[in-house]
Amino acid sequence: MRSTDPRTYLLRRVRRSAVVFLLGLAVLVVGVVLNQVPLTVILGILGFLMMLFAALRGAADLRRISGRDTGGRRPGGRGRSKGRSRTKAHFMERVEERWRRRWEDRP
Repeated sequence: MRSTDPRTYLLRRVRRSAVVFLLGLAVLVVGVVLNQVPLTVILGILGFLMMLFAALRGAADLRRISGRDTGGRRPGGRGRSKGRSRTKAHFMERVEERWRRRWEDRP
């Protein structure tokens, strides 16, 4: 097994996604040109799904290449598992206080 640069691998995946997208477009066009009702619908759906899959996969790979994909982490370097943010803590404290007052003020 040889090691390659992750960027090279991702670029290869982007190229494959572009080819699958164009193939899906071709399937969609062939479905429209054939003009046979059940076949047109099947080929149209198949071509659309191929294009959708290829576009989503290619966009995700491009995002990873550009470095904007943080993998579920915040850009500041701290993940969500490190603790609640200060704003969220204040919000929860206010909610708990309201809940406590609601039960204490009952007759």
